[in-house]
Amino acid sequence: MSHAPKPKTVYWLLQTLTWSVYGTIGYISNRNFISDIPATSTAGVAYSGAAILFLSTHLLRNHSLSANWISLSFRKLIFRLALSTLLISTISQLLVSLIMFWPFDLFTVERPYSIIFLFIYIFQTQIILMLWSLAFFSYHAIRNYKSEEIEKWRLQAAVKDAELIALKAQINPHFIFNCLNNIRALVLEDSEKARDAITKLSELLRRSMRSNQVETITIADELATVIDYLDLEKIHMENRLRYSIETDTQCDAYEIPPMAIQLLAENAIKHGLSKLPSGGEIVINTRGERGKLVLEVLNTGRLAAPHLESHGIGLNNIRERLKLLCGPSAS
Repeated sequence: MSHAPKPKTVYWLLQTLTWSVYGTIGYISNRNFISDIPATSTAGVAYSGAAILFLSTHLLRNHSLSANWISLSFRKLIFRLALSTLLISTISQLLVSLIMFWPFDLFTVERPYSIIFLFIYIFQTQIILMLWSLAFFSYHAIRNYKSEEIEKWRLQAAVKDAELIALKAQINPHFIFNCLNNIRALVLEDSEKARDAITKLSELLRRSMRSNQVETITIADELATVIDYLDLEKIHMENRLRYSIETDTQCDAYEIPPMAIQLLAENAIKHGLSKLPSGGEIVINTRGERGKLVLEVLNTGRLAAPHLESHGIGLNNIRERLKLLCGPSAS
């Protein structure tokens, strides 16, 4: 598989090619107009000037990137480029003039040093540097535009994902149907337990509706929702479901996406325990670890083979919500 060259590699290749061509053109021009100067001296002056501009433009590039010139308005950018290229042109041509004095000793009585030619060369060099700057900043402007377009599409996709997440984070309708059937059966058998189940279900529905209106909730509130959910599932699964919650109270005030632990607990029951005749246990724990919050939902079941190829929409949604709220380091 072929890989595109890295931007830095392309930069160095173009930088080397540009100023090599510049030096060669300068050498050929000087040979045509001043043929009585030794070829080695002409080449030395031409390529020394090219090397100075190579280094100068590289320093200009580094400074402009560190100062974030690409984000400036067109007027401010042109003003800075005009001043910086004038400064570079002047310094570079003074250095070239010094090189022409020594070591090449090109000025004689017949060829005296000319201030007029110095100003002409400064002007020509500034034009070349402005063209170099135009190419450099045009490249970065196009690159930034493409990056912004990609980011815009990524954010639009994230919004769609967030909408899907909101739907997925709501209580499973099958769970509500089972709860209502279980409560119906309990009304005659154990009215006190039925009233308690109705209270838990109403609290669960209330929190689920509220979760669509907020981005985060505290771990303490989330665990209260999870406890209600698991207690209602225990009514349905009876002794086949056991659970324990081990939480560090210092983590209770931390905020997480709403219904995140509930969805993990739901997955643990659906894919891990519900198909087992003996059921199993769910363990939920929260703790701080090396400056990070760690949440775990463990179950004693085993993932069924058909689910191994599942796309894991629920888990992917939680991952995306964490990245949107907490940055790319969250998982």
